[in-house]
Amino acid sequence: MKALTRHPARTCLVLTAICLFAFLITIDMPRIDDQLVGSDGTYYYLYLPSFWLDGDLDFSDEYAYFFPSREVKGGNPPTNKFGIGTALFWSPFFLLAHGITLTLQFFGVNVSTDGYGYLYQAVTLSGSILYGGLALWLTYRLVASVLSKESALIASVFVIFGGNLVYYMTAEPSMSHTVSAFLSSLFFLTWQQRRKRENTSSAAIYGLVAELMALVRPQDAAFLALPFLARLPHVIRGFRTPTHTR
Repeated sequence: MKALTRHPARTCLVLTAICLFAFLITIDMPRIDDQLVGSDGTYYYLYLPSFWLDGDLDFSDEYAYFFPSREVKGGNPPTNKFGIGTALFWSPFFLLAHGITLTLQFFGVNVSTDGYGYLYQAVTLSGSILYGGLALWLTYRLVASVLSKESALIASVFVIFGGNLVYYMTAEPSMSHTVSAFLSSLFFLTWQQRRKRENTSSAAIYGLVAELMALVRPQDAAFLALPFLARLPHVIRGFRTPTHTR
């Protein structure tokens, strides 16, 4: 145990690598829809080829590929009720995948560059798993500010791998949960480090991270109330009428 807690960053990296390896070795397993993305994750993914490759947010091509049996009513372009936040954080990995496919095509490898194939999806979802690893590291940093490093690492590993997040880091990384965990842990760590600095820059940072959280999962924006709730006792004391004694 001491060997694991002596180098917490390395431990977090190894655990993340194990999750990534578990995802990669199961790519060839049979899937109902023959896609790596699925459920809500498909809608998060639609933004990527539409915006970065088509240069628009008309999802007609994407619907035709991912939902070939679904009819678009009224001839209008299909809509996407899911937020763009997850796609924003996936974008660097999607663009990396596009660069890889272009390079392979340049060297004569027959690979599609339409943004839909397994290579695009695998690289993008690998990035999603890395956000889960960052959530583990940031959670450790947060807990280590109030507990010993050993206790903080053990607690953080149990938080991440004792709940559902490990599922989203291995079996279904196309969901928004890993990005949500990364931003939430970033928000709490930022608040912990800046809570004694009540200034405009702190408020701006809280607002920025909360806005990103809301873009990924709107309900996560409720965490923005934390700094205000923490100040509530001080505010109440400030309004309390002094007691006069005779």
